[in-house]
Amino acid sequence: MADRAAPRWARLLTWLEERGMLTDEANLLVYPQERPGAGNGLYATCSVEPNTPLFTLPARAKLNARTLRPLYPKTELSAVQLISLHLCLHRPREDEESADALFGPYIDVLPRDFDSHPLTWSVQRRVLSDDNRDLVKYNLLDLLPPSVDAALRQIESRFWNDWKAVEATSYLRDMPGETKELASIKFDFLWGWLNVNTRCLYDDLGLGREDNISLCPVFDFANHVWTGATMRPQVDSPSSKKPGSSTLRDLTCTTLATPMRPGEELFLTYGSHANARLFVEYGFVNPASTSDFTEYPGEVLIDDVEEAILQQAAGDAPTDLSRWRDELEEQGYWLDWTIHSAPAPAHPSYRLLTALRLAHVLISKHGTIGEWRETLAGVRDLVSEENERAVRGTLREICTALISRAEDAAEELEEVMLRVGREKEGWRIWAAGNVRALWAEEKAVAQAVAASIDAGVDF
Repeated sequence: MADRAAPRWARLLTWLEERGMLTDEANLLVYPQERPGAGNGLYATCSVEPNTPLFTLPARAKLNARTLRPLYPKTELSAVQLISLHLCLHRPREDEESADALFGPYIDVLPRDFDSHPLTWSVQRRVLSDDNRDLVKYNLLDLLPPSVDAALRQIESRFWNDWKAVEATSYLRDMPGETKELASIKFDFLWGWLNVNTRCLYDDLGLGREDNISLCPVFDFANHVWTGATMRPQVDSPSSKKPGSSTLRDLTCTTLATPMRPGEELFLTYGSHANARLFVEYGFVNPASTSDFTEYPGEVLIDDVEEAILQQAAGDAPTDLSRWRDELEEQGYWLDWTIHSAPAPAHPSYRLLTALRLAHVLISKHGTIGEWRETLAGVRDLVSEENERAVRGTLREICTALISRAEDAAEELEEVMLRVGREKEGWRIWAAGNVRALWAEEKAVAQAVAASIDAGVDF
């Protein structure tokens, strides 16, 4: 462990013991360790059999709306807003320790920054003056796939909504110590918000679903894998707990079916998510190779490409495209059109097929709207054979456009990678590699779907 990490881990264990956690060798079978270029990981202290408890975290050691609410009695903030506010108020300065008397030892082991997270780049672009902007970050923002950029904008919208709610309270105005500039406070809040967004665990606290989240010490050192997880959280369920009660529950982490060796890293899985989602939410991507895409849930949102191709196909018939949109909105199929690499064979989503079938009813005159509506009702499988051939042709065009766009982006990224390679901070190289992986996924998924079309696979 790094020089400062070891004493911080020791202080965390002392703090956890004070809250009732058993941290002796028989009850705490994990330890954190820095992974070169990838933050910390969680490792086994000894040989551990399958389905064995690794540690149990007392409920009072969790950071959540229940444990924080007494400190903020005058606010109706959501759990995300409340936890983010508390972290903002007690963020450690540089290499110093947090002054928080309640959760300080835990806050001290949280990531010190999120420089490599795309939301940080996006917020900095909005808040900082041109003189203070980091050109590498903004080049990477400009080189994101359109679908990833759209998803990042949604995440940023959530952040600013939470910021406005917290800013409206008195807590930021009453911050102790020297007065800070508003921009600095925004970045402290962003740091807290990203800790919540990237590390919180669903935890039934008897609150509304969105507020049933907790930050869980020790557990959140673990890293994600998309397949082959070796640990899982298990919230204790005391028989005395009644639905809707406020009883807080301990968290026990256990191994899964694989035995662990001493010093072996433990992994969990956040769920089956494509890299675009992982990147904008958590700031990383899965290192999936082309051969993985028969099982890996690669996904591409193609809304912008489809609209562009259909506008070109419509030519002088904009009325048809307008009606296309109106009908899809009425039926609930407007936008959110995707293609997928898994489960095999690679395929378009039903939403995409539905939209393309209607487009060729209106543009190519293959079939009628009534026949199209019958496919939605399950009365018929296809609008017509001619319609389906036209749909597959347009889908193939979409794949070709995606492949070409990804190849162009890869060339631009090579220039950025050369510039980043001269930087001292290793996260920049890692972040640029993440963006390159996003484009590689788009290309791989598009190639796989194109291969399915060429092979005559029925969708």
